[in-house]
Amino acid sequence: MPKAKNHADEPKINATVVLAELLAALSWFDGAMAATPKSPVTGAMTFFPGSSLTYSPSASGFSLSINFGWVCLAVGLIAFVLAARPWRLFAHRAVSLSQ
Repeated sequence: MPKAKNHADEPKINATVVLAELLAALSWFDGAMAATPKSPVTGAMTFFPGSSLTYSPSASGFSLSINFGWVCLAVGLIAFVLAARPWRLFAHRAVSLSQ
């Protein structure tokens, strides 16, 4: 008898991607602050398409801005489809129609 697949690990995939993107953003911000720029710095993270980061120095401190892009949404959607397994519905209908 085949072993049942545990789908409890799939939400952890999206959380791992968010954590990896957050750590990459913190590393980017650390590099931007270490450069001590006089004007705002804007960039993106290579492994996270659609993301954008901005570091803006000011007289009273600094401002950080991050837009995560579409990677987290894509990973969440893929994890949802893998967990929902919609193809099983079509396979079940095909079997019941052939009987």
